[in-house]
Amino acid sequence: MTMTRCPLCRARLSGANSCARCGADLTLALTIQGAAARHLQQAMTCLAAGKRHSAAAHADQALRLHRTPLAETITHWLRAP
Repeated sequence: MTMTRCPLCRARLSGANSCARCGADLTLALTIQGAAARHLQQAMTCLAAGKRHSAAAHADQALRLHRTPLAETITHWLRAP
């Protein structure tokens, strides 16, 4: 999931690293969002390889970086007994 609105002024984003309306530098936020997506992908890769513990660690990290419905669902599923 990519950022579609500025977290400061809620303007629609055009894909640039800064908001056209308020000028906010979104580089760090976009970097964190990308890292969360990579951790979520790694969680799914680990899960497919049968590495549930590693998958849970990556899913937890993804959730800490960027709370998304998919990250919440995967983390909740991995925590289930």
